[in-house]
Amino acid sequence: MFKRLSAKVYRIGRNYATVSKVKGYNVYGERVFKKGSKELRVWNPKKSKIAAAMMKNMPLEFINALENYDVMLYLGIANGTTASHFSDIAKEGALIYGVELSPRSIIDLTRLIETGRDNILPILANASYWNEYAGLVEQADILYVDIAQPNQTDIALVNADIFLKERGLLYLAIKTRSISITRKPQEVISQEINKIRKRGYKIKFQTRLDPWEKDHGFVIAQRL
Repeated sequence: MFKRLSAKVYRIGRNYATVSKVKGYNVYGERVFKKGSKELRVWNPKKSKIAAAMMKNMPLEFINALENYDVMLYLGIANGTTASHFSDIAKEGALIYGVELSPRSIIDLTRLIETGRDNILPILANASYWNEYAGLVEQADILYVDIAQPNQTDIALVNADIFLKERGLLYLAIKTRSISITRKPQEVISQEINKIRKRGYKIKFQTRLDPWEKDHGFVIAQRL
């Protein structure tokens, strides 16, 4: 039933799970399993877009990357559902700078951090205006972007150009209905991926997130 994939990520049946950084704490109603002295939190693909990407055969190297960075910049961190799993698997000393526009979500995120997830640093700011947090964050190994804007890819690329290290990785959720409600999702996804490629980034992985996230795409690209 349990299969270890990397240092802190397991498969439990068809589902992925992370070794919890904070035992005895349920973040968003996810199932928790015991394995020896460890608690494994199921990474729900209906609640986390990268978990959905993992269910669509995202290569293991990009899970490993999430365990071995020094700095992550997370745009659209919301109340910390996905970030709680990133917090679980981050190596000792790694930091997650979480940018979020909603004060309500920042309050929820702060409560999550207070339970023991001290590797998350919340920033109340608009991801469209990188200058609002430029003095607060370090250069990042990973830029994770989950925002709902018509120009979400452009926002991601501006932030990547400024904050992402050379050879760093951009993980981007493409919310096609935020970009266009009239065009076919695959057409929108292809358009956004072409933007990334033309900017000089190498596409490493791409997928649709159906059936877990309807009409969403997910792409991982590397800054060259």
